[in-house]
Amino acid sequence: MSSRAIRRVGGLALLAVLLVGVCRPAQARPYRQGTDPTYTGLDLLFLVDQSGSMGGAAFGYPDLEPTDPLQLRFEAVQYALDTLGEYRLLIAPDLAFRAAVINFGDDPVVTLNWTPIASSQAEWDASRASILDQVSATAFGPVNLGNTNFLAAFELAQTMFAALPVTPDQTHLRVIVLLTDGQPCVVSGPNAFACGDSFGQQAHMDAVNALVQTAFPVPDYQIYVLALDATGEVWQTRSSDWQAVVGEAARATLVATNQQVGVQFYLILSQLVAATGGSKVSGGLRDAQQLTPGTNTIFVPPYQRLMRLSLFKSSNSPGVLSITQPNGQPLPSTDPDVTVSNQNRPIEVWTIADPIPGDWVFEVGSQNDRLDVYLELIPLEVTASASGGTFRLYDDVPLSVQLTDAVTQDPLISYPPPYDLTVQAVITLLDGSTLYQPLTSAQSGTYTGTYTANMGGQYTLGVQASITLPTGEDYVIVSQPALSAFTVSGLVLEVDTFPAGDYLVGEAVELSARVVDDTGAVVPDPAYRFTAALVDSLDAVIAPVEFTDPDGDGVYSAQITWTDDMADAGSLYLDVAVDSGTGGVVGAARLGPVRVLPSIMISARVLEPQPGTEQYVTEGFPPLTKTDLDIVFETRRDEDNNLIDVLPLAANPGTPVLSVRLIDDGDTRPLVFEAGDQPGQYRATVSDLPAGTYHVEVTTAGALQGQYIFNPQASTIRVTVERKTNPMLYAFWGGVGLAVALFAAVVIMSITQSIRQRQHPARGQLVIVKATIIDNEQTEIWRRNLDREKSNDIRFGRSKLPREAPITRLKITCDNNRMSEQRQVRVSAWNKREMIVLSRVLTPGSMLTLHQRTGFDFDQPGIQEQVVYHLMKDPDDYGLGGTDMGVF
Repeated sequence: MSSRAIRRVGGLALLAVLLVGVCRPAQARPYRQGTDPTYTGLDLLFLVDQSGSMGGAAFGYPDLEPTDPLQLRFEAVQYALDTLGEYRLLIAPDLAFRAAVINFGDDPVVTLNWTPIASSQAEWDASRASILDQVSATAFGPVNLGNTNFLAAFELAQTMFAALPVTPDQTHLRVIVLLTDGQPCVVSGPNAFACGDSFGQQAHMDAVNALVQTAFPVPDYQIYVLALDATGEVWQTRSSDWQAVVGEAARATLVATNQQVGVQFYLILSQLVAATGGSKVSGGLRDAQQLTPGTNTIFVPPYQRLMRLSLFKSSNSPGVLSITQPNGQPLPSTDPDVTVSNQNRPIEVWTIADPIPGDWVFEVGSQNDRLDVYLELIPLEVTASASGGTFRLYDDVPLSVQLTDAVTQDPLISYPPPYDLTVQAVITLLDGSTLYQPLTSAQSGTYTGTYTANMGGQYTLGVQASITLPTGEDYVIVSQPALSAFTVSGLVLEVDTFPAGDYLVGEAVELSARVVDDTGAVVPDPAYRFTAALVDSLDAVIAPVEFTDPDGDGVYSAQITWTDDMADAGSLYLDVAVDSGTGGVVGAARLGPVRVLPSIMISARVLEPQPGTEQYVTEGFPPLTKTDLDIVFETRRDEDNNLIDVLPLAANPGTPVLSVRLIDDGDTRPLVFEAGDQPGQYRATVSDLPAGTYHVEVTTAGALQGQYIFNPQASTIRVTVERKTNPMLYAFWGGVGLAVALFAAVVIMSITQSIRQRQHPARGQLVIVKATIIDNEQTEIWRRNLDREKSNDIRFGRSKLPREAPITRLKITCDNNRMSEQRQVRVSAWNKREMIVLSRVLTPGSMLTLHQRTGFDFDQPGIQEQVVYHLMKDPDDYGLGGTDMGVF
């Protein structure tokens, strides 16, 4: 970067840090007391002692040596206002800065009312000379304001601060700088005392102290006292009083020369910066390098926003100063990056913007002058973050640091070698120690890197940026150890497994392991690698143990089956460790010791039903009943296949070691079993079990006594049985259904026929008479009114007829057609063995005669009889043998 290419606007001074050091919003009560204030501006009030003792002969006291013979009280105010104005323009043009001056003696006089300082470069150029002239010794003149009334000066200061506009969005630091020899003298008024009266002087100082403590509370007010006492005698008397007023000894200081005035003002500026703080970072005004007359060489590091030269002279003539830049070129006062002020004053000031880094040569030509050189770093806005929020052990925490020019908002530029910038993240560890993590430039002004934490907790993140100077020293341009924080979640390995103790060969142990964070939540991470092994007391590996996470939920599982080899190894331990996948140990655990003993293994098997069994179930209609399901199972020793009754071997009496269940479509039913035909055999019965698919499950569980254990490979035996309905039941129910269908058809046909007959009823009378052929006797034996019956089908048995009627059973059907007068009568008669059907078409009044020749069996075969049936349209038409009756 070429320093010439940077505008003058955009420098930094400590005062500017004060002005811009505001990152919190202003309070509703802008001038408040507090322990952590921040400010948006500065209100600076100078109280200048213009009593007779300050001027001596110039003020009409020829026998009195002046305490301020060089009139430093005026030079100091001008120097301070000019310096602060320049700094404000270079640093924070948008912030508020006001100044005022009160000269006092017996009575105070406002020399400069509240005036904005350096609101803009144009305004400062236009107003600077006027402001400095108003507070100069020339403008004020040799005016003796009388005696020294400090109380009146502070009371007027209180009034002036109260007159300032109070806005809720501004919070200003208020500062009073008193320039005096420090001796009070009040000869008139209510608080008058003789100037030589030490008691009166002390009372006055006590009153001043009381007023200051009440009217100007800390931290929003700060007071400084510069004692201008050439001999130091007056100040020696009252220094302790003034130190009590300002609250700190360093804020009340004796100055006797113009050089001391400049140094003290820079000290004041440093304290104001410390009082304000803020988000802008600056190296501040470095300790002044006091250059003696002659040739002086100093090294100016890179990243300086300005270099300020204060040439303190013993006269008001221009100073003799020549400057040579690191490139060998002289720097004239007319250079665009140079501002020279007060050339004809005791304190001449050079401000050089963006000085080139390297060796500068300054030659002070006058033997009575002294040059102080101050350097000011570029003001920085520094942010540091660990993006991502909460991290876990051995995670790569992404770190990001951004360095920005606080004034221009441009990213921090990088100088070419040998001024390479080294940026490091400053990580404060849990134990308070500090780790520096190098960062690399990701883009202009942004530096990134990673940090892998090996402990859980909250970490503080800061930044340090430095340059290695040609001398080998590290020149730090920013060091902020605490800008943000990030949290690393502590991780713990949890293993749920066997407790220490004895185990048997063949026994299987299920292991479960997981990594949990500080809240106890499982932390799944595909990068985690579990390693585990059974080791003996000498840490020799007996058998590896493999952990897997089949569900990907962070819960790892493994199984250990104790073998004969393990029984011979003595005491065993389980070592489990988890690494992060990048080499960091997340957690480790050792469990045990355990001992493996020889065992007698027992297995179970199901005898009935056999696997894949199909059974017929006789169910569905009494007297058929459902059949029972018989279950038979047994337990045997693996080594000799002999039966063994395990029920008495339960290690915990009352705890079942065998269980039988019947599973039907997910519904589980525990069964009660009893001893079978032999010890070691058991039987259970399920009654009234319908057709379906069932699973019979026999489970071995629970600890056994001594060295007996159940074979873990056969801890659950399941047999499936399919129970089917007997096919004979289908034939039975099919026949029943067919019969029901036939019966329903007959009923339907009968109902249909009945309905049809009722729709076409026969008309007239049906009469049955008994007649003899010989004598033609006729006797009516039965009559039916067809109009009333409304039926074409008339049935009656032998019991309906008189006993003399020879017919066993008789049915007469009259088929009627309403549209025809003719009637068709179908007569069906049964004897004991056969049926004779006669059908004739009859007209009303016709007669149908049945006799023996028709084949009917009469009760008295020797008698010739006839049974005559008459179908008559009207009852009055009854006539036997009439002309309108036909016999056939």
